[in-house]
Amino acid sequence: MDEVVNAVQISIATTANDACTVYVDRVMAFANTPARGAVMFGFDRYSDASLPTLALPIAQKYGILNYAAGDSDLVVGKGAAWARVKQLHDAGWPIISQGPDHKDYVAAGAAQLTTDVAVSRSAFQSVGLTNALDYFAYPFSSNNASTDAALLAAGFKIASTGIGWNGHPNEYNPGFKLIGQGRQNIGGMTLTQVKRLIDRAAVYGVVVDLFCHGLVAGGDGTTPPVDTLTWYANDWDAAIAYAAGYRAAGRIDITNPVALFGARGSLPVVA
Repeated sequence: MDEVVNAVQISIATTANDACTVYVDRVMAFANTPARGAVMFGFDRYSDASLPTLALPIAQKYGILNYAAGDSDLVVGKGAAWARVKQLHDAGWPIISQGPDHKDYVAAGAAQLTTDVAVSRSAFQSVGLTNALDYFAYPFSSNNASTDAALLAAGFKIASTGIGWNGHPNEYNPGFKLIGQGRQNIGGMTLTQVKRLIDRAAVYGVVVDLFCHGLVAGGDGTTPPVDTLTWYANDWDAAIAYAAGYRAAGRIDITNPVALFGARGSLPVVA
């Protein structure tokens, strides 16, 4: 066969107390080779000072790359945020665009997105940040045919979002998108909950994209920080160690976020 059908997921859609609608909706097909799971670890809004001081050493400890997604206005002028993200960039981390100023591009529209991605790319290039400029992270957007088509036309290979159209990290959505992958904000989760997400990558052969805004020192594996956008450094370390165990067993990849997506092959794109 030319394809391996990896899984069929049954989703149950509910609205408040309304009756459920049950439908089969995520047939994951991968060309030529069975899919192996993957886990990506990354950070949103890379202005956080913990990224080079706490996150980078942990990633290097396990020989992997995390990603850092953020807005180009944070690096224009080569200020403190640029100095931090340059250190990550020079260590090989993908530096992922979210546009110039964190817009919701479903609300702003595809024409605005087309303008903004050009501005954003130019800003990154002008300050020497060129890793992964073909990856776009929607700050607040949902899956949307017109915005995905705009990104495709601009040469982007990968697009993702953390908004609810794809809140479950094991869902690939066929159709109007570059790649159907939702980023999962793990802020507010315990280490045990995050381990279960990593289990899903290994069991179902899918990609789990785990991100937070920054790290704080400490962590005992049971209590997440009060700030639901951050995670404890010890727990981040433990989560990567857990994923590394699956990697050693040959069940998932965790090495390089952009290479992981490219190597797996995405579902067909419809512009």
